[in-house]
Amino acid sequence: MYWKSIAILLSVMVMYGSKVNAQPQPKMRPMAVAGQFYPSDKSELNKDLDNYFLGNSDTKTLPVEKLAAIIVPHAGYVFSGSVAAAAFSQIPQDAEYEHIFLIGPSHHTYFEGASVNYAYDFYQTPLGQVKVDTELGNRLIQDNECFTYKADAHSQEHCLEVQLPFLQHRLKKLPPIVPIIIGTQKFSIIKQIAMALKPFFNSRNLFIISSDFSHYPSYEDAMKVDGNTGKAIETGDLTNFAQALKD
Repeated sequence: MYWKSIAILLSVMVMYGSKVNAQPQPKMRPMAVAGQFYPSDKSELNKDLDNYFLGNSDTKTLPVEKLAAIIVPHAGYVFSGSVAAAAFSQIPQDAEYEHIFLIGPSHHTYFEGASVNYAYDFYQTPLGQVKVDTELGNRLIQDNECFTYKADAHSQEHCLEVQLPFLQHRLKKLPPIVPIIIGTQKFSIIKQIAMALKPFFNSRNLFIISSDFSHYPSYEDAMKVDGNTGKAIETGDLTNFAQALKD
């Protein structure tokens, strides 16, 4: 009855070998706000994006060569889609980047520093998957005390997710993303974050800064306050920007 022992041995070897050789399944960050902030249906989403971009097809939003960064809102598309498209329209459609750094504020948890999401290989949207550079994300955390990974900072966060369909719709070739959520308002820590990211702020990468500016002031007050903030950013002077935030 040696053949039975051999058969069992071979079966165990095959089963064990299949487990050893099996490739790990990619980890997918599921959509958190599809159907709320933007349509969950692919056709409807593409139609809306077409309309937003079409509404900004004028000389004011022509693509900008060697674009380094844009600031975009993260409200629901019905409120901010047109404004967001105006910013994304300035990215050349055939631009090729090594990475896109997505940076936005935490809406669900407070913590000191910034959380880099390297736990997922991809972000899911109705338009498909967006690759995450998990290796770079992990390296940022290992090399800088201001970076960490906090799962609850990313699981339900909308400020980065809502940017992805615009990027998928706009760019012919979408590079890996580096999703970063800021959890602090301490200037000293924010400066550390900026210094850690400074080496990547070059023509090979694109930075998407997700910010709604003000939420609740009247239209007239918002135009004044946000206008001053925007002008301060355009100067590139940190002192001017800090003063605009105080005013």
